Formats: sequence, structure tokens, C-alpha cells
Amino acid sequence: MTKIFITRYWPTKGIYAVDAEIETGSCSDFALHRNAHGHLLNFYHKKEYWLTEEEAVAYVEQQIAKTIQSLQKKLDKLKKTKAKDLIKQ
Repeated sequence: MTKIFITRYWPTKGIYAVDAEIETGSCSDFALHRNAHGHLLNFYHKKEYWLTEEEAVAYVEQQIAKTIQSLQKKLDKLKKTKAKDLIKQ
């Protein structure tokens, strides 16, 4: 078991750590999170989990910056929108 840091749900759950098995496949790497009885609870693809806390934090900071940039574009577009322009003829 390896301790990994999950970022899949960073906007709602934040970053959290679990013990998981890392599997390396021909297509991609993924992590399997199992309970004490060995039942699969969840699996995570690469870019959804990180091996160090620093990597996870850096990834989430990058995602926050991208989200802010996207929201800023939407806000700028809304500020330019006039209600009259939305009337369909």
C-alpha cells in the first residue's frame, strides 16, 4: 500500500490522503483504494492522485488559476451583455 493524495474532487472535498495500490497498465497508471476487507472502494487515474502532498498542492493551485481565468472570461462576457441584445425576433 502506498499513501496517495487525491485531487479528483478538490473543489468540494479538498485534497485528502488514502492508502492505495498503484497499478501500472499498458494504457495508464491508476490507484486502487480498498477497505480493510479488500473490497474496492474507488479507483483513481493519474492526474486525480499524486504521490506527494507537494505535487497535489501544486496541481490544485494550477487548477484554481485555470478556474479563475475561465470565470473571469465569463464575467467579462456578462459585463458586456445587454438585455436588449438577448431579445429574439
